[in-house]
Amino acid sequence: MEPINRICSDDLAGKIIDVHSHVGVSVSCYAGASSYPYAQSAESLYYRQISQGIDVNVVFCLSGDLHFNIKKKIAQGIIEPAEHPISEAPFELENLILCREVYEWCSSITHRFLPFASIDTGRSVPRQIKNLESLEQRYPIYGMKVHGVGLQTKVINILSKGRPFLEFAESRGIPILFHTTSTTDDEYSHASDVLKIVEKHPENRFCLAHCILFHRGYLKEAHQAPNAWVDTSALKIQVDLLKDCIGTYIDKKDVIDADFSDHRKVMQALCSEFPGTIIWGTDAPAYTYITRRKQGSSNYRDFRYSGTYEDETAALKCLPDTQQKEVSGMYTRKFLFGA
Repeated sequence: MEPINRICSDDLAGKIIDVHSHVGVSVSCYAGASSYPYAQSAESLYYRQISQGIDVNVVFCLSGDLHFNIKKKIAQGIIEPAEHPISEAPFELENLILCREVYEWCSSITHRFLPFASIDTGRSVPRQIKNLESLEQRYPIYGMKVHGVGLQTKVINILSKGRPFLEFAESRGIPILFHTTSTTDDEYSHASDVLKIVEKHPENRFCLAHCILFHRGYLKEAHQAPNAWVDTSALKIQVDLLKDCIGTYIDKKDVIDADFSDHRKVMQALCSEFPGTIIWGTDAPAYTYITRRKQGSSNYRDFRYSGTYEDETAALKCLPDTQQKEVSGMYTRKFLFGA
């Protein structure tokens, strides 16, 4: 295979970038016959790009199932390493397959994707670092993705046993994107923990995903941090989720002022109140999300939300042209490359 040229910030000037999307498969979602979505290929995402005029997608794995006990995850919603795992460490195979798909199997459209390596901040960290070092010898890696609640691993672990990931990212100048929420029942991916990481490591760049479920205090804190951005991924269903969480998992007084009858109006409010911080993403294909998820040591939550790629692009296209270019281009490039 010929050497692969690394994309730089200037290469993306004028491009529309979706900063949050997935390529791959979730075996547990598919085999459990109760969760959706369970798969997306780079090629299928490419045709979504064409349909909506999107140029480039940041992509990361859809799940890390291959290291874990899939039957136990399906039956009990509990994520534990398998006795004889298919992938010897979390994401060892998934990250490799993602890169092969983007750089080799879909080589004619490689330039449309920026792969992030997924990581588990609490398990087999030395082995994961070794895998990342090996992977980057073959393929460009543009960042890292952390999905704490998806792995039932607390994101705050990155300040202790997961610290090598911060060092890896800093030494290569690549950012880290965190799944985040502000609901009180999520013990793994809470924004307050991610913001502690942001504060303690100003040398790294971070993105807090999913609008932090519109929590004004956390959004303001991220806005004040020069090394933090917030993405809008799955905006339409985040608005739907918020309505279900008000009064139970989030206090109404903590939510930003916006017209939550229309997710496009929420997008306008976010971009107006937090300029320079908000960047656009879709969460494709998880703009629809149907599952039962373990949120903490003893609490579970059912999710039954439906959206489309068109819903997510509509949120971008409702903005004035200048703002569109900022939240899907200029600000995104700053997050990705630091300049």
